[in-house]
Amino acid sequence: DSHQLVEVSHKGASSILLEAPELGFQAPEALELPEEDGSETDEMVSVYRHMTDKEAGYLLEHSILPDTQPYQTIVVGEEGYEYCKKYFTGKKKVTPPVTTIVEFQCPKQLVEELFAMQWKIEDGARSHGLGEKGGKGLPLFNDSLRSSSTSWRVVFVKRPRR
Repeated sequence: DSHQLVEVSHKGASSILLEAPELGFQAPEALELPEEDGSETDEMVSVYRHMTDKEAGYLLEHSILPDTQPYQTIVVGEEGYEYCKKYFTGKKKVTPPVTTIVEFQCPKQLVEELFAMQWKIEDGARSHGLGEKGGKGLPLFNDSLRSSSTSWRVVFVKRPRR
């Protein structure tokens, strides 16, 4: 099942790394079939966010992101996923440390609207800040989560080895 996480840690690692074997940007393109009313379905875009256990727990419990982060980065596609992984390989640091990468499947129209509000390049990835110090798009993003227009799943986890 492509929704299961598999261990990708190297031998002797001090942490256990779990990763989805297939990510949204790697999946074969879904055939867009017309809706019953004849309109096209929305094209979906893979968006990634690295987060702490606290933020991931909030998402799990409430199915929306909390408004606790000043910038609250989301990044698009393969470049975005690789950017998030830098926080797990020591190439980038943040306090408190992040433990989880979540993949959101968002309507392309929402992503375009958010990035029209604000964006910047961070280490080769297009980034939008959902928070107050970014583009302030969190209410739009959470509305999309509430309406189930945007779905999410955990695609990467780091845990200490016991």
